[in-house]
Amino acid sequence: MELMCMQIQADFCGNIERIERSVDSQASFKVDKWERKDHGGGGITCVLQDGKVFEKSGVGISVVVSKLNPKMQEAMRSRGHKLTPPNEGDTLPFSVVGVSCVTHPVNPHCPTIHYNYRYFEVETADGIEAWFGGGTDLTPAYINEEDIKHFHSTQKKACDRSGPGVYEKFKKWCDKYFVNTHRGPNGECRGVGGTFFDDVIGDFAEEGKADYQAGFRHQMSCGSSICESYFPIIERRMHSEFTEEEKDWQQIRRGRYVEFNLVHDRGTKFGFATPGVRIEAVLMSLPLTARWQYEHHPEEGTKEHEALMVFQNPRDWLMNRCFVRFHSIKSRAVLNRKFDKVHISVTGNKYNDDFNCMMNKGISTPLDVAEKISLRTAQNAVMAVVRQKEKPLEQGDDYLFAEEYQEEPIAVDINQPLNYSCNLDILSFKNATCQELDYYDEVSKAYWRTCTFLLGHAMKTAFSESFGNLSAVESLDLSVESGSFGVRIAFDSDVSSWSPSEIDLQKLTRHCRNILNSQISLNLIGENAYSLGKTEASFDGPLIQSLSQIGNFAVTAIDKLDDGSFEIRGTSLPAEFGTNHVVFGILEQKSKASTLEEFESRRKVPEKTLANLAKDETLLYKQWTGSYNTSEKTEIIMKEGEGSEQEALSNIIKSSSPSPNHDLNKQYREFEVGRKFLRTRQALNVATAYKLRSIFKNGKFEHSVYSDETKQ
Repeated sequence: MELMCMQIQADFCGNIERIERSVDSQASFKVDKWERKDHGGGGITCVLQDGKVFEKSGVGISVVVSKLNPKMQEAMRSRGHKLTPPNEGDTLPFSVVGVSCVTHPVNPHCPTIHYNYRYFEVETADGIEAWFGGGTDLTPAYINEEDIKHFHSTQKKACDRSGPGVYEKFKKWCDKYFVNTHRGPNGECRGVGGTFFDDVIGDFAEEGKADYQAGFRHQMSCGSSICESYFPIIERRMHSEFTEEEKDWQQIRRGRYVEFNLVHDRGTKFGFATPGVRIEAVLMSLPLTARWQYEHHPEEGTKEHEALMVFQNPRDWLMNRCFVRFHSIKSRAVLNRKFDKVHISVTGNKYNDDFNCMMNKGISTPLDVAEKISLRTAQNAVMAVVRQKEKPLEQGDDYLFAEEYQEEPIAVDINQPLNYSCNLDILSFKNATCQELDYYDEVSKAYWRTCTFLLGHAMKTAFSESFGNLSAVESLDLSVESGSFGVRIAFDSDVSSWSPSEIDLQKLTRHCRNILNSQISLNLIGENAYSLGKTEASFDGPLIQSLSQIGNFAVTAIDKLDDGSFEIRGTSLPAEFGTNHVVFGILEQKSKASTLEEFESRRKVPEKTLANLAKDETLLYKQWTGSYNTSEKTEIIMKEGEGSEQEALSNIIKSSSPSPNHDLNKQYREFEVGRKFLRTRQALNVATAYKLRSIFKNGKFEHSVYSDETKQ
């Protein structure tokens, strides 16, 4: 075990110094070898401080030989150990060997890591009692799913060598252990978890049967996976730019880290209670700097608030996000002690067969049914329509399920529990041609309601304090055919000096996109009632399954009304409908226009291609990539004019005008000349001509937009 700990320490320290050298840092580990002369044991503590990538990293090996006093024995017996002393009140000799590490990076986008692996042995009146403990967990300041999933998948691979279900068991253990229980009624995790275990005797194959070789192999497997799980994340994030506010948030999260280590950590308490303790080694895990800010609450919709929500609600990071329920089956099952069954039939189409199944009444949802059909059906499911069964149940089968029917077809949320036997239509944005046309309208309405809900939620955090607070947010009754959805907002202060500009439209659009990118949850809290963050609302029909199904999204118009309120309109397309900025530009122009005549007049602007028209008037997309720009500050502030921003906008519009000498235009003209030359001068057989036509037709110019003033 000691050799294994030394190997883990050497590998980890070597990688830390390798990364420091890659950025021309001379920071190195201070190696401190120590002995417990009066008590027995010793160790090696390696600490690196003030590096360019790592602010502090400590990796320690310790071998402790001492005695357990009655108070320490009682604490261990509460966890299931016998620890029988020869006589009442006697101390028990023990020895423990382990390796532990905590590393705090400089960059707020690089996570902190902690690991500890140990072997404990106690001499009792019944013989030697021994067990293993340890684990590895990750503590980021900001949530990056790619990094967290990489970490957890590596941990799972290491645990799977010990047997099925080991990772799942130790992951849940970790989520329950690393919690600041004094932070709120449900506590607050210090990070995004990992694995944790204690008092393990290696009984992976047969519960209760000790297998110390299996326990040691598990320690080896997990210990050797640490570098693989952590350093690729550091190398991806260590050059990321960060702001002073992000650094402050990192310091606040470090404060939470310190709270757990000093208040709740079992190892810290044991270290302080051990005779002859070496304080420097026990407190090695603490960061150089931390921050406690009185009554600090992250603003809703920010990355800090997103991270806090994750810390307060532990997540299964390896589960497909498509199947994360807004209401867990377990919580619904508590309210339904009796599990009646309902019979669900899904009519197939020319591509799929009919599907029949029995589900739990009041617990199972249309999404559960979609999962049973196929993964793709569940991923694309938007909502469902419940219809009465076409024929009654066969006699003798009615005892299996509740025989209740809905008389009229009704549109329901994809997560709404099913309470009666029915025919079910699972709808997506691309419905089969054999389905009724009315279903398309229901899907479109659900999508429009969701976009309106998102827009209204975004307005609550889009304005600075100089505007005052919103006194009202109401949805506008706009049909899908109008091409826009919208909300009406009013402020509790005078904002008559605000003249909305194109820059404000950009900022509002980016703000909405930031909310979508934060992966905030859309929760079903009642029949057609939903919550989005702290915003709650009821609707006259269901919403879509998830905000991840929203694709292109733009705020297109802000109209000031006579009563001092504002109408804000927008347009959007589902993510399932891939489109380019030219096509979406048409929808933007229609949404901007209050009437069809105005829309037609806006399209007839002379000497402008449609692509440039869309770009000039909105600047919501980059010309060639079509990607969103969500990195700029989006808060709208109240000030006299926006001269500098408006001037910059005019310069961009001016620079986007068609240019005959643009490199792409030159290439296009050369391409046209070459094609005409081949077509007129060279006699080709049928096969060669077909091949050349395919090249020209499917070449690199097919999906690009080019403008040439000579042709206008």
